[in-house]
Amino acid sequence: MVVNGRLKEVITWNYTKFQTDMWRYQTSTMDQSHDTVVSPGDKVFAYGMNRLGWPYEVREFWGY
Repeated sequence: MVVNGRLKEVITWNYTKFQTDMWRYQTSTMDQSHDTVVSPGDKVFAYGMNRLGWPYEVREFWGY
């Protein structure tokens, strides 16, 4: 996170997927007891997947 041109905080994003379940994420600023389903508009997720060359698909409102 950058505020007024200065680094204020580094946030780590962790993405996980178990078998046929949807992609999920957790950030270093979230309560570590849960995660959240990735939405199709998640630009951080799309960027990472494209850089890795990993395929994914959007079904209805979720990424698989």
